[in-house]
Amino acid sequence: MRRIDYSSAESSLYDQRFISRYQSKIEKRGRHQCWPWLGTPDTCSIGYGRISRAGKLLYAHRVGWELANAVPIPAGQVIRHSCDNPICCNPNHLVPGRQADNVADMNGRGRGRPHLTKDKVLLIDGLARYNPEHWTHARLSARFEVSETAIRRLLSGATWSKLTGRKTHKRNKPADHGHINSEAPRVSP
Repeated sequence: MRRIDYSSAESSLYDQRFISRYQSKIEKRGRHQCWPWLGTPDTCSIGYGRISRAGKLLYAHRVGWELANAVPIPAGQVIRHSCDNPICCNPNHLVPGRQADNVADMNGRGRGRPHLTKDKVLLIDGLARYNPEHWTHARLSARFEVSETAIRRLLSGATWSKLTGRKTHKRNKPADHGHINSEAPRVSP
């Protein structure tokens, strides 16, 4: 693939107005340095830059790779950061690859989150049953280096229920969240 200079990006993928807006949100530095995204970060992920186009939110580094290479990202590929910096848009740091490559990069750099194993699940379950006041979700999460959500789902029976024997408790009646049609009486402030 041919590399092109951002400043003269002539691409059928994006119009010149969008390219100019994109470029205005990047702090261009040296060829081997990261070029941080100055626009809006994605708060739902690990901080990738986001830019809107035609009502759609796009990841800034993916747009940057497409601009630099003047082709769409190949099907089934992700754009990896060789610099391990999610806000970097330097095309020299952006490499296409499979999601498995991306995960291997993440684990190789020590950013992978440990996963629960059968042994850990049984230990967590035992600790929570033995002393639930001491082994809170937060404490178990910190001890086993997994999210509190993973602990909560395990202990509620939403996951690993075949191993732990925990059953999910479903509510018979939806909770009242102050909706007009709820059966709970309203109290005036």
